[in-house]
Amino acid sequence: MSNRGRKRGDSLSSAGSEGSPKTKGRGERLIASGRPHSTVGTTFLSGDHGISPGLVSTVSNRACQFTMTFSDEGDDHSVYYGQGGLIRGNKIAETPVRGATAGGNSNSRKRRRVSFSQFASYAAIPVTAKHHLELAQGDRAYLRTTIKFVDGPEKDVSMPDGGCTMTGEVEIRVGTNDTAPLFWDAGEVSFGDEICRPQSSLTKKPRLYVKAPNTFRLAVGHKIGIAVYRTFDITHEDAGAPISVRLEDVYGPKHQVCIYTGGVTEVSEQSETFCHSINTFEGCSGAVIFLLDQDQEDAPEGVADGMAVGIHVGGLDITNNLGFMLK
Repeated sequence: MSNRGRKRGDSLSSAGSEGSPKTKGRGERLIASGRPHSTVGTTFLSGDHGISPGLVSTVSNRACQFTMTFSDEGDDHSVYYGQGGLIRGNKIAETPVRGATAGGNSNSRKRRRVSFSQFASYAAIPVTAKHHLELAQGDRAYLRTTIKFVDGPEKDVSMPDGGCTMTGEVEIRVGTNDTAPLFWDAGEVSFGDEICRPQSSLTKKPRLYVKAPNTFRLAVGHKIGIAVYRTFDITHEDAGAPISVRLEDVYGPKHQVCIYTGGVTEVSEQSETFCHSINTFEGCSGAVIFLLDQDQEDAPEGVADGMAVGIHVGGLDITNNLGFMLK
């Protein structure tokens, strides 16, 4: 297979034609450099808002890279990278009884480590963003999508369109007397086929995001984050960042889970989309956006820390990136 490197798996800059009342968003971008960064265990953490070590550990198990492969001319393949996640559905297996304590002594403080396979299994629904691949009709054929976690091999998932087919437009900002309305491709969130194999690591509880209840309303000021895992290098161009910015201080290393935090800065009138201040780069689209567990104002009843509230889809302007509500 010929791997052409990371294709642009995110929205690219494309202004509307002159005189058009519609404009598209910009590519991914750095919103603010100089945010605090640290390492918690093996996870890189960057952002203005706090997150507990417990939640860092939890979401680090859920970060995964999506790889979409398409056939190209001849025997070549085109490979595109993005992010994504698995959303928890109904339980499909009882939790097995965990083993006895080490050495069989129930009073021993030293306990045997729980095997990943011993966690409960739930239906898992793959989710990512539409990746704006702009494939010409008949130019390439979609072959497969795989997902990879930091501690496991690539595994195939069934995404009917490879996460790239667009379906109309949605208004994310209304027009004013001075500005045109701002639109984005509708149906930006792409769901795959449900995985229901109880022995699959993809259906185990630690891998799965829990979606916030439908009664939850995301609002300006909510603290949010994304957990990203990547196997590719990024450039200043990928992040829309000045060459003076040290990218590893903002985005951390590859082959390691990285968590970036920010806040909700705007919610559309239709409550279908929202703007946020999380730093991103090309290859972040599809990342699951979750609620943080520190300094959260007006924490709604019945909504737990770390619940999934949206999907990051791309850059919007110099101070905002864009997410779609997860419904």
